[in-house]
Formats: sequence, C-alpha cells, structure tokens
Amino acid sequence: MASSARTANAIIASVLKRIGNETITTEAQYELANIVTRLCEDYRWPFLRATATGSIVAADDSVALPSTFGDLWSRFSAKLIDTSTGTYLPLQTMSVADYDLLENPATEGQPTHIIIDFNALTFRVYPLPEKTYNYEIIYRQVPARITDFTVVVAGFPNDSLLSQLLFVWACQYEDDDRYMGELAVAEKMLRTYLKRYNLSPTKGATLALAPATFSGMSNIR
Repeated sequence: MASSARTANAIIASVLKRIGNETITTEAQYELANIVTRLCEDYRWPFLRATATGSIVAADDSVALPSTFGDLWSRFSAKLIDTSTGTYLPLQTMSVADYDLLENPATEGQPTHIIIDFNALTFRVYPLPEKTYNYEIIYRQVPARITDFTVVVAGFPNDSLLSQLLFVWACQYEDDDRYMGELAVAEKMLRTYLKRYNLSPTKGATLALAPATFSGMSNIR
C-alpha cells in the first residue's frame, strides 16, 4: 500500500486553509496524530502486519514479544515449529483468566495453547515446552505516535482519508455547520477503504476490525 503523497504538515495546512483558520496548527498536529493512532489501533491495515520469530526452550514460561506488538493478527497467527521434524504446530489462544484456572500450569509436553500478557508484552505456552521449538507469530503492529510532521504519513492508501478526518475535527473545533455532512463523507470513505481491502481477490481479507474501541467515526473528536 502506497504512502501518502503529502507530508503531515501539508495535510494540516490544506485542511486549515479549507476551514478558514490557519492559526490552530498545534492543535491540528495533535489531532492528526490522534486520528492516525486510532486508525492503527482499531483496524488491521495491511501495512501493520508483521511477523515475530524466535525460539522457546524447554520449560520456558516467559518469552518477550516485540515492543510494537498490538495483538495477534488472527486466531491462526501463532504456531510452533518442531526443530527436529520441521512440523508446524498451531497454537490456540487461551485467555489469562482461563490460564489461571489451570490445575497445574507447570505441566510440560507438546504445547497446544498460547497465553499473551499484554502488560508485560510476553507470552507463554501451555503445556510448557518439553524441548526447544521455534515460534512464528503474525501480529498487528502498533506504530509510534507521529511526532515529526515534516514527513509523509506512511501506509495509508492516500492522504485523502486523513485529510477528510482532520477536516471533520476542524469543523467541530470551529463549530462549523458543515460538521455533520463532512462526518458522513468521512464514514463513507472509511467504509470504501475497508470494503476494498477486505474483498480484493488478489489481496485477500487482509484488513479486519481489531477488538473494537472504534464504534463510529463520530468518536474522532
């Protein structure tokens, strides 16, 4: 997916000129950073897909995840590889609550489940591995918040979606009567992008909803 053609500051300048107030650059920078963060948190855009690999040794009960780890890309995204046979062993996800109910979490054997500690950014498997395995985890990255507005906002199909979302914010900020109409335009644009990336026969269903905190474009304020 191509990067935006314009820098973040260029997007902001265009939006503020359109709204008729070019003095709120600092506020607009903050809000554009919020918008990008929310889009990356709430949807699995293809450019957020990443893979972590490594090894896990016998009885290992804590393995570090990448600092950019957001969540598993799908429920099929974690697997072990038996180093002696090359066999792939899919792991089912287990919640921390269910893990805490296990009678003997220290049981060793061929692992069947993965338990993720989102606070510590680590994972463990159950049963604990009885030997060394390689692992492969496909996950959604959480990119760093935008702080440099002199560069393009990488990843999104083009900058029109970001521009429209920022304009919606500017309309609300300025108490502009165009707010509701522009919000409807923004929601339609987002639906169009989501549909395109989910239904493409060559790309497959690579874009999905993340665990929802994003329950409507009107939440971007």
